[in-house]
Amino acid sequence: MDKDQPTDASRGALFERKGFLSLPRNIRDRIYRHALTVTHPLYLFRDVSDLVELFAPDVPKQWTALLKTNRQISSESSTILYTYNKFALLDQGEQQSELLHRFLERIGSTKCHLLRSLCIDFPSFRSEHGTIGLEPHVLRSLQLISERCTGLVTLELNFNNSSKRNLLSIIGDDVDALTVSFSSLIDKFKSITTLQNVVVLVHGNSVVGTVKAAMQGMDWQIVSNNGTGR
Repeated sequence: MDKDQPTDASRGALFERKGFLSLPRNIRDRIYRHALTVTHPLYLFRDVSDLVELFAPDVPKQWTALLKTNRQISSESSTILYTYNKFALLDQGEQQSELLHRFLERIGSTKCHLLRSLCIDFPSFRSEHGTIGLEPHVLRSLQLISERCTGLVTLELNFNNSSKRNLLSIIGDDVDALTVSFSSLIDKFKSITTLQNVVVLVHGNSVVGTVKAAMQGMDWQIVSNNGTGR
């Protein structure tokens, strides 16, 4: 550790000496928001040791030090961190479902309730015995979100080339068939009782006309990131 960098303990002592906690709560919240909210998502992934890690581009290395000062400041600043940021899961498929489970277990029920915005991959479908339905790992993820993210307002869905291949190979490009399958998603989203916005984030040119038409029929917001589909 750089000797010129204050430790977490010294930061806490500094806040106490300067009377930080004597400031009105709304002022403290403004400080927390300035220090802990970012315009881009906070990216979650599992490292080589299988631990859940968080990556935030373009922020100072010690930017979450407020969370480690004292109990009151940690509680207050955590509220801001989880309420005002979007968390995006980088793992895919079954690995993403496992990442979501581990992340929610790690932060605990109180912080799960604080989450307002979450980004996952667009749900994938499968065909079994002629019946089209959601993949089991998708059902697990949506159930986790419904049961634990009890304050979630916005769910963002990454739609990329893999998503397009899945839809076209399993469902086809018929708008009516796509609409029926997407309706099963609507039923799952309704179980997230606080959910207000479903945003489909389109990567590259991955959405074809019939898929887009079916999505628009669901009243989902469709946003292009002008990136390259995967």
